Amino acid sequence: MAILLATPIQAATTPKREHRSAWVTTCWRMDWPTSYGTGTSVATKQKAEADAILDLMKESGFNAVYFQVRGMSDAMYKSSYEPWSSYLTGTRGAAPSYDPLEYWVAACHERGMECYAWINPYRYESSVSGASWTGSTDYRKTHPDWILEYNNASILNPGIEAVKTRIVDVCREIVTNYDIDGIVFDDYFYPYPVNNAFGKPEEFDDADEYRLYGDGYDNVADWRRANINQ
Repeated sequence: MAILLATPIQAATTPKREHRSAWVTTCWRMDWPTSYGTGTSVATKQKAEADAILDLMKESGFNAVYFQVRGMSDAMYKSSYEPWSSYLTGTRGAAPSYDPLEYWVAACHERGMECYAWINPYRYESSVSGASWTGSTDYRKTHPDWILEYNNASILNPGIEAVKTRIVDVCREIVTNYDIDGIVFDDYFYPYPVNNAFGKPEEFDDADEYRLYGDGYDNVADWRRANINQ
């Protein structure tokens, strides 16, 4: 007599939904766009490049995109606070003939993909370029006191309360004006430490801000971490 022992087979479980995303970098035109300018012909090329990227992502199984909209205190969208990105047109502050973020959001949603606005909260310059970036909405002209320079780079000073407010305002404007699915942050930190000629860590100068806003913190390091968390 044969005896069959039935053992329950555990069904393979798969998550109800996976978040499969990739970062689309606009700084230095690393991923997009490869062409720049203000004319409609350039806009047509940029849109075609965006479509090609999204088609490949869709075919590869991605369901979300992290599109970099603010890489250096500039904008890949119509901003009330900051200048148009030079990576779009070749000139910081020069407007393109269309709204890139609006296009990317619509193109993602047409393909059933989510679009997240990728923001670098603090970075202003990866290397100091000085007056070549000044303009009516550029911080070197409007709020030079907000800029913290260190090791030939510069960021918006996280220790200044007005800087925190500005970042919140920038985010609020994006979520109000665009049908994005979320916001992601990258490079949300103080500058990396570097050593001077004597092998000693150099310090960037935020002593004034610490004196103004550092009450309640035992040391500057705790205060800096709190600024980032806030």
